Amino acid sequence: MDKYYADLKRVAELAPDDFHAYGSLGWSQTDRRDFTGAEATLKGALELKPSASCVHGWLTWIYTQLHRYDDALASAKRYAEGAPNEAGAHQALAGAPLNLNQPKDADAELTKAVSLGPKSRSAYYDQAIVKAITGDFAGARDLLERSKATEVQSTDALERTTNAAWVLLAEGKQAEAFALLDATEKDADEHRAPWPAMRALARAWTLWTLGKTAESIKAADAALGRCDSRPESSEL
Repeated sequence: MDKYYADLKRVAELAPDDFHAYGSLGWSQTDRRDFTGAEATLKGALELKPSASCVHGWLTWIYTQLHRYDDALASAKRYAEGAPNEAGAHQALAGAPLNLNQPKDADAELTKAVSLGPKSRSAYYDQAIVKAITGDFAGARDLLERSKATEVQSTDALERTTNAAWVLLAEGKQAEAFALLDATEKDADEHRAPWPAMRALARAWTLWTLGKTAESIKAADAALGRCDSRPESSEL
């Protein structure tokens, strides 16, 4: 990774007028958690190519990581203005107001995203979660049901089921939610799904949300153990 980053940095130095060089370097900086550096680099990329609306999408994500939610919203709006027919732009514009406790605005943008990208599973999932946040559990389940049409492989259903568990959790049905998570983990093993630890990690995140820190760390340790051969560690 260090050599890869060094190479990208060198390319940007050798080609200071190349938009793609700056874009690649900026995204690489996010992998290193250097969000401040990535912001500066990507702003440089925009100076070279102001019409590259996708860069505003990258900046939206960076500002979210930095908890600069007003800046994230401003960047997301520029992204959607530059790519009004791109579903991903409206998904980005949905996430920004959600962090500012504006779920109705988020829901409206996700309606556009689903309409523009009817084969994009993530748009359905995002809107289902927003519906659950606002208490529209029937609407959330309807979106998850509609998302079935986007599934290509049998394992695609696993993420949908995980989202269904989170809807149940928001509805206050903890027992049903964990039963569904249990079934999802079992299905992941039976189907030899890629990244089996992701289903176990969903359990850890659910426990963390409920304030059950010790149980969450234990579940995260179990997920790590399924991910690779490293010994369990509580320093997660």
